[in-house]
Amino acid sequence: MPRSAVAKSSAVSSANKASAKLAAASSAASKEELRARIEKLERANATLRFKNKDLRLAHVEASEQVDALTMKIESLERRAERQSRQDLPKTAKSRGPASPARGRGVSKAMAKSMDQDEDRMEDMAEA
Repeated sequence: MPRSAVAKSSAVSSANKASAKLAAASSAASKEELRARIEKLERANATLRFKNKDLRLAHVEASEQVDALTMKIESLERRAERQSRQDLPKTAKSRGPASPARGRGVSKAMAKSMDQDEDRMEDMAEA
């Protein structure tokens, strides 16, 4: 082999070695960069998981409050309905004997019995 060919091959091999060293150095730096990015993403992920947990708990609490308020509204509506039924016979009686509603009202004993039944049902629902 001529000397110029040997010189060229040795120059190519030394260039390859230099580029390999440069590639190794840059890949090491990129590995460090990648590790830093991974750590940053892991921290962000942990933060998001924490916030998600808090939001789920807040959602459960809000749902429970909505359910409790809905039950309270239903209870108040039933109470108002009972009260209006109790007031109905008084109104019908005050109209006089020619009133078409006369005789259709709920007796006091029946209204009281219905109220007690509804109270028991409310107590069971709240328990």
